[in-house]
Amino acid sequence: MIKKIKYIIIFKIFFLLSTTHAYSSENKILLKVNNEIVTSIDVLNEFKYLQIINKEFRNIKKEEAFKISKNSIIREKIKEIEIKRLIKEFKIDKKILDNLILNYFNGLGIKSIPEFEKYFLSKNIDPFLIKNKITLEVL
Repeated sequence: MIKKIKYIIIFKIFFLLSTTHAYSSENKILLKVNNEIVTSIDVLNEFKYLQIINKEFRNIKKEEAFKISKNSIIREKIKEIEIKRLIKEFKIDKKILDNLILNYFNGLGIKSIPEFEKYFLSKNIDPFLIKNKITLEVL
């Protein structure tokens, strides 16, 4: 009887372990711009973002698209470093930022900030990153 229970427990553990899937992305440091690092996740997020805002970007070969994404992140990091040198506080008024977001993403059918956040979360992109991008562009 005890042997039978052992087999049942082992079978259940094996079944649970074999049916569980774990999805993850490997995050590597690709390069440093001054003391700011650029990771593979940064490039992937930029790739997704560029696909969303530019329909023609979807038609580019993946290798070229990732190269463009990487260069875009590098330019963004350089802008960020230069702005931080000049401005102590890296932010703009919330109402202005919200209006910019709604105007910028109006073509995607986004009519409110919660819709904006929900849309980008559904695309596995942190809306906070997009808000930072827009803030950086405005500054």
